[in-house]
Amino acid sequence: MPEDHDLIKQFNDGDRKAFDKLVTKHIDMTYNYYYSITQDQLEADDLTQRVFIKLYKSLKNFRFDAAFTTYLYRIKVNTLNSYFFKNKWRSFLHTFRYRLAILFYPLLIYKEMSYIPLEILDPVAPL
Repeated sequence: MPEDHDLIKQFNDGDRKAFDKLVTKHIDMTYNYYYSITQDQLEADDLTQRVFIKLYKSLKNFRFDAAFTTYLYRIKVNTLNSYFFKNKWRSFLHTFRYRLAILFYPLLIYKEMSYIPLEILDPVAPL
C-alpha cells in the first residue's frame, strides 16, 4: 500500500480513490480509539465518521512536515474534545432541568394543595 504522504498528494491532485485508501488504512484504528473511550458502538461510529469528514475537508491544508498519523491524531483529539463538551453541556442541561423541577415542585404541590381544606393538612386539627 502506498505511503500516506503519497496518497495525500494523489488526493490533492484530484484522485478521490486515494482518500478511500487513506480511510481504509486508518478507519479501524480510529474506530477502536473512540470505542475504547466511549464503550458505545454508535458513538464510536459517529465520531469516526466526523473525523474522516473533517479530514476530507482539511487535507488540502496538510503540510508534509510531520507524519500523517500525527495530523490524524490531532483531528481525533479535537473531535473528542468537541464530543465531551457537547455531552457535558447536555448533561448540564439535564441536571439544570432536574434542579429546576426540584426547586419548583413544592410550588406546584402548594398550588394544588391550596384547593384542599386546611383542616385536612393540619395534623392537630379535629376532623
